[in-house]
Amino acid sequence: MSNERVRPEIPVSDAFRKWLSSALSALDIKPASLAVEIGASINSVGAFLRDPSRDIRLGRAHEIERQLRRVARERGKSLPSLRAPALTGKAGVS
Repeated sequence: MSNERVRPEIPVSDAFRKWLSSALSALDIKPASLAVEIGASINSVGAFLRDPSRDIRLGRAHEIERQLRRVARERGKSLPSLRAPALTGKAGVS
């Protein structure tokens, strides 16, 4: 038995940034509005989108994804998976 832990696939910041930008556009939501909805600083989402050197905490990324998927469901829309190879940087992950 191996002592290695199986870690969940976590999207890289650049890929999450692209996904987030696409999701906001598809749902016609402003970054500041999303930030307020998740209880974050009004500029936090926009700052993450504008600054390619800025990382995002996993918990914050989860809050963002959960909120955007909730809105998409309410509007009868769907958003792409975050587990696509382009987002995780690993081939064969689905």
